Amino acid sequence: MPRAAPDEALPAWLWTLPEGMSVPSTLAPEPNHAEQPAPRRADAPYLRAGILGVVLLAALLALTPYNDYFIRGSYMANHHVPVAASFVLLLLCLIINPVLAAIGRRGVKAAFSTRELAVVWGMMAVSSGLASAGFLRFLFPTLAALHGLATPENKWEQVLFPLIPSWLAPSTPRGLRWFYDGGTSFGAIPWGDWLPPILAWSLVGVLLWSVMLCLATILRAQWVEHERMTFIHVQLPMALVEAPEPGRVLNKFLRDRLMWIGFLVPVVLYGVMGLGSYFPAMPKFSIIYPNFYSKAVHFEARPWNAAGPIYFAFMPSVLGFGFLLTTEVSLSTWVFFILFRLQAVMLAAAGLQLKTMASSYGAKAFMAYQDMGGYLALAGITAYVARGHLRRVWEHARRGAPDADEAMPPRLAVFGGLAALGALVVLANLVGIRVPVALGFFGAFFVVCIGVSWLTSTTGVLQLPVSFRAEDFLYSMAGTRALLPVELANLAIPSRSFTFYYNELQMPHYLNLFKLAGETKVPLRTMTRSIAVAVLLGLGVAWVAHLALVNQKGAYALQQMSYLSWPRTPFEVATATIRNPQGPDPMSYLFVTLGGLAFVAMMALRANLMWWPLHPAGLLMGGTMQEMWFSLLIAWLCKTVIMRYSGARGYQRARGFFLGLAMGEAAIACIWIAIGFVTGTGVRLLP
Repeated sequence: MPRAAPDEALPAWLWTLPEGMSVPSTLAPEPNHAEQPAPRRADAPYLRAGILGVVLLAALLALTPYNDYFIRGSYMANHHVPVAASFVLLLLCLIINPVLAAIGRRGVKAAFSTRELAVVWGMMAVSSGLASAGFLRFLFPTLAALHGLATPENKWEQVLFPLIPSWLAPSTPRGLRWFYDGGTSFGAIPWGDWLPPILAWSLVGVLLWSVMLCLATILRAQWVEHERMTFIHVQLPMALVEAPEPGRVLNKFLRDRLMWIGFLVPVVLYGVMGLGSYFPAMPKFSIIYPNFYSKAVHFEARPWNAAGPIYFAFMPSVLGFGFLLTTEVSLSTWVFFILFRLQAVMLAAAGLQLKTMASSYGAKAFMAYQDMGGYLALAGITAYVARGHLRRVWEHARRGAPDADEAMPPRLAVFGGLAALGALVVLANLVGIRVPVALGFFGAFFVVCIGVSWLTSTTGVLQLPVSFRAEDFLYSMAGTRALLPVELANLAIPSRSFTFYYNELQMPHYLNLFKLAGETKVPLRTMTRSIAVAVLLGLGVAWVAHLALVNQKGAYALQQMSYLSWPRTPFEVATATIRNPQGPDPMSYLFVTLGGLAFVAMMALRANLMWWPLHPAGLLMGGTMQEMWFSLLIAWLCKTVIMRYSGARGYQRARGFFLGLAMGEAAIACIWIAIGFVTGTGVRLLP
């Protein structure tokens, strides 16, 4: 997109966005004279990288369902920095690339370059979630659950079946028996029953990802070049793919002794924990997953019991990436976690009934409403701050001006995104969802996408649960009575499949990869093409892998939570709301307004008071940091002490140790995954 400096007419408290808008990037690799300048035909040197990326993503996606839902090992993706992809990149840089460099003849370049490794990483990163929570983990079981888990007691046949088109979910007894019981050959899959929903929902997924890619392209220059966000998730792959100095086999990161010391911490810790699955006498640490759930602190007396359970969980990867955050971000996450708990106690003491959001995974309504207001304020401020950039993008798109250095032409980014959004609205209208309702739902969804992308790009938190869902804007502020029964029924599947879980959302990956491309000198168009290839091919592999697993094992033999328990929830909620519709929740207007005003106030305080210690991002994350707040507290303490007594030089030396924590966690998780494939017993070490 066209570049320009931030609009100087803006008040400082608005354009000075949190997390280092003016901080120069520190991710660029040191100059390496061995690297050759990129040739004019940008795609030519990346052919073998693309082939390797396709092979690796196909292997990862083929193995993911078997590991995640049958063996029940650690999830192979599940983070904004995918676990299995990180381990594969480590093997490429630590073992395979040095071997290729050693066997290369004089004048023949056998090892992969930094640019090629960046493309390989990008293809694995954007596709790794497709067979997991990024798409099929929730969608596939939910499609079968509509007819397969219907009973006379839940009344789905009377309430939902007439409202949801038959081509959106399989319904034949043969197809459902195969899904739940398994034991048939792959060729016996009733494709006539499954192809319509597969094609329909794949189209929806591709359209959603297309809008995200267009949004990421439009925002890239603003966030990467003007606001200079930190993009902390890029630091680990950037450190791995950096080329070694001439005469060296490994780069500085892989030769860093402190990195390997940090690497060994989770390897030893989770190694002992994993052995406990085979030898019960091995010690179990109370602050390691999943033991910290049973060791939570509970308050019995009212109103303190409104605070809920407090977990003291140690997660090496969260500590590792948390150390790279600015101290104000890591401080704000755990401070706001405590403040939200105190707010719940005060509201309970005042006699307010703290109900739980029906469509979320346990968040209190007042907390979710405040987050909804904060996300709306964030989207509004983002658009206002970038208005000069957005105006130039629109003009370039309207005139068809080319921009060869951007991820895609401005005209394609703007009008292609609008066309994809329009197609989504048309599809929604075909199943009975009115245009205003469809626009409200998709608008809320993309507000969340922008918010999650901003938070991950700004803060680098490894996991970012969201306390509300896109449909909550409609259900809470308009009321379910304002929606038609056919709309409530047909929003059930998306509410579980697309708006329930954001740890594997695609849009943050796109922005991270655009940042990585800039740092490694990969042409943005090349990275965009590799993203498109990875997503489209990965989608097909993910479907085949899931179909093959269920065809052989049957859903009753797989993870009960993903295949039997959670798929019921959206239809139970839809049935209840259709039979007993409610008006708007008056409390939603109050707390949404308070949340939005609080976010704007935090932005103003941070920009105008140099001593102000809290980051506005903490306001949007504090309520969902149950599993991560303690590790972020430790990260804040470590960085505060190191910066105070050792300064920037001490931070740079310690950085390798903390990145090693994240790398070691991914490595030991994948080692236990490999052992699980051999023994048939999964060891799940990560939440």
